[in-house]
Amino acid sequence: MILGEILGEADVKKVLGLMMAASLMQTNIASAVGIADFVSAGINVIGKVGGAAIDKAMEDSPEEMESKRQKERIDREAKFHEAIAKIEARTDMTPLDKEKLTRQVSKTMGMAETISNFAAQQELNRRAQRDQMFTAGGMAGVVGDAALSTPSAIMARADIAVKTGAPQAESRRAIAGANDLMKTGRPQAQSRAAVEAAMTGGAVRPTVADVQLGGSPEDRAKVNEGVANIIAQHQGEIDKAKAEIEAAKPKELLSEPEPTNLASLDKGRKIYVEFVGGKKLTELLQLVFKDSGHTVVASAAEAEVLYQFDGEYAISPEGRRDGLIERVGAYSDNTHPLEAPKEQSSMKNAVGGFLASMAGLQVRPTSGIYRQAVLMVVNRHFDGKDARVSAILGKEHRMLEPDMLIVSTLHEICKIVGISPSRPIEAYYNDSVMQKKNI
Repeated sequence: MILGEILGEADVKKVLGLMMAASLMQTNIASAVGIADFVSAGINVIGKVGGAAIDKAMEDSPEEMESKRQKERIDREAKFHEAIAKIEARTDMTPLDKEKLTRQVSKTMGMAETISNFAAQQELNRRAQRDQMFTAGGMAGVVGDAALSTPSAIMARADIAVKTGAPQAESRRAIAGANDLMKTGRPQAQSRAAVEAAMTGGAVRPTVADVQLGGSPEDRAKVNEGVANIIAQHQGEIDKAKAEIEAAKPKELLSEPEPTNLASLDKGRKIYVEFVGGKKLTELLQLVFKDSGHTVVASAAEAEVLYQFDGEYAISPEGRRDGLIERVGAYSDNTHPLEAPKEQSSMKNAVGGFLASMAGLQVRPTSGIYRQAVLMVVNRHFDGKDARVSAILGKEHRMLEPDMLIVSTLHEICKIVGISPSRPIEAYYNDSVMQKKNI
């Protein structure tokens, strides 16, 4: 009666008919299969079908699911704007720090939406697979799975495995591995260290192989090879998961609208321009503003409007390599070249690379390619109020190219601010920074 209420009379008849057909199929081999197998298979079939039917009866409709997702999206947007308002109200943060934190909040909200979209898609896929169970083909599959899980079937598979020598071969491999390990002397050394510690009351002194991540170079090579093999074996699943996650990402991240063409508001006003921590870039920007027809004064005390530029050049960390962050102002005043991060080799990084691969993240081999970018902000302060704009440009290359990225980002952000100098930004940069570097 309960099954009839859940599925409906017609569906119950279909299910019972399929179960009877499956039972009749087994009659001819009843002499080889005990009655316990029929009971076991029947319980498995009823459990799977009954559980799926209950899930279907209790779940939300697709329309209800979508309504909940839209409500979650509205709630995320509200939380995003609330978080941004709190960031902008902070007086202990620089405009660059505020921009970085704002972008991080945006990425976090984007990740939350990706997870929501991905979970919804997986739920729809699960429902489609479950609904397939109620078809004739799906029911036959359930019955087949149940038959394969009966006691007789399990014993038959175990008997075949013994006859083929699989357990014996596995045991021999384990013994051989233990013998190889004993030949290295490492277990004996560890045992002696433990006995010595017990006799003296001290602590166990680790060996060099224990202290070194991954042990010996041969051990680390084997670990790296093992990780690579595991990734290769699961590459299909990894690629599929990456594609599904990519499809679940939002088309655009949440953001606050930024003003444009701010400089047009300040024609005729006294302007002070500076680049934080960068004397050369400060001189460059003051000249750019002058060449654009603005009145630039020598100090903030004389000005009606303050334009403060700031920025960072960054190299993203990779699976086996640390990142790098350099303030643009300090770099432009510094005459020595940046030192590229070196790739590290350890078991920790190998495992980290494996986990990143399984999570669908890109892990680069030892290729020497650097993902680098410049983030730049401009804060305009006028009449006690601040307005901030930003620009970010990136590149992947084997060489570090901070100067090229700085010039390109300066050009982009000056365009956003509304500055139109008589010469290209690159010409100003070459005159004020590159020549003084003697490059």
